[in-house]
Amino acid sequence: MNVWIILLLAEVLEIGWAIGLKYIDAFTKFWPSVWTVFAYIASIGLLAIAVRQLPIGTAYPDGWESEPSAQRSLESSSWASLHPFGDCCF
Repeated sequence: MNVWIILLLAEVLEIGWAIGLKYIDAFTKFWPSVWTVFAYIASIGLLAIAVRQLPIGTAYPDGWESEPSAQRSLESSSWASLHPFGDCCF
């Protein structure tokens, strides 16, 4: 499998666990907690696989963190204005 596809999957899982943190309620909700922990472990594991072929200086800032950071900045700027309750929930 192409190393960039592995890195993309790690990015998607990284977004998944970051979003999952909103729903775990201090680890009191079972399935959101399971998903969040799974996504976290899998994203780190896929990053570890990717850095076998890519330098960490390329894989981490250009791959694993760039897309989630862009997603978070878009979410904080445009998503809040579309949310029916405005900024109260972020």
